[in-house]
Amino acid sequence: MNGYIPHFSGIETTAYEQDKYARCDPEADGEFSPYEPKTLNHLACKDQWLNERERWVGIRALSTLKGDIDNLGLIFQQGLEEPTFAKMAALSRQTNAFFAVYLPWLCATEYPNTYTVFAGGDDFFLIGPWRSQMALARRLQHDFARYVADNPAIHFSAGLSTTKPGLPIRHLAALGEQALEQAKGLRPEKNAVTCFGETVPWSEFVALGEAGVEATNSVLRTRC
Repeated sequence: MNGYIPHFSGIETTAYEQDKYARCDPEADGEFSPYEPKTLNHLACKDQWLNERERWVGIRALSTLKGDIDNLGLIFQQGLEEPTFAKMAALSRQTNAFFAVYLPWLCATEYPNTYTVFAGGDDFFLIGPWRSQMALARRLQHDFARYVADNPAIHFSAGLSTTKPGLPIRHLAALGEQALEQAKGLRPEKNAVTCFGETVPWSEFVALGEAGVEATNSVLRTRC
């Protein structure tokens, strides 16, 4: 099983970042060594930002992101015109490679504040800052569609559960699993995501994300 663990970099040991964690996380001791693993309390602060009054704003929250491929058994049963043991094994390895190899690499390079609690086989379980996890979910859906050559019959569903830091991992896992099961309840094709208790197709979730980014940019342009 492969995975990625967020850790402090040299940039995040500056006085600026130490001040951020001190204000956002009362339990932080203010001392962060390079390559020291980040706690969930640290990650919950990552999506906060400084406003025009130099105050940290935004909620301290985490999102659990769980997902797996829809109708995997059907894919193995009907996805190969002339199934053989070698072809089945190759399909299994290629499915696993996306989650066990590509996903941890993506977290390490572009979403470095995401814990890969589990990533492999046909599913994944991630924990990270709440807004960043939503962006990661959209990125994964896009990249997986490309990985399967835009085959409309192969897709995955995902569930996002947003909580305050401090809950045990087993509770985060249970909440994420509930959200995933709700997403898979969208019929007839599944291929959906649940976030904040609402289930929508991926296309709608992507459109909502783009609208949110545009609204944020509009506010920033107005302030400038």
